[in-house]
Amino acid sequence: MVAGRLLGLTYALRHDPEQPAETMFDPDELTLLHHLSGRPVDSLRQATLALAQLIGFAMPKKQPWPGVKVLATAMERFFFVKQGAAAVAKPLQD
Repeated sequence: MVAGRLLGLTYALRHDPEQPAETMFDPDELTLLHHLSGRPVDSLRQATLALAQLIGFAMPKKQPWPGVKVLATAMERFFFVKQGAAAVAKPLQD
C-alpha cells in the first residue's frame, strides 16, 4: 500500500507537478501539511516539498525533486504526525 502510494506520487510529480494536490492527498492531509509548513499546498509540487520538509529536505539545484528514499522517509514521518493529530483531535475515552 505504501509502496504503491510512493510510486504513484513520484510518477505524478514528475509527470505534472502543477496538478492539484488533491489528486494524491486527502483534504485532511493537505490541511495538516499546510499547518506544518506554513505555506500553501495547492499544487502537487508544493505538497510534496512540504512533505519532504518534514525530514529537513532542502531542494538542491542539481536534483529538482526529492527522491524515492527521501519521500519514503517523509511519508513514514507524516504517518506518525497524522496519528498524533488524530489523537489530539479525538482524545481517548475511558
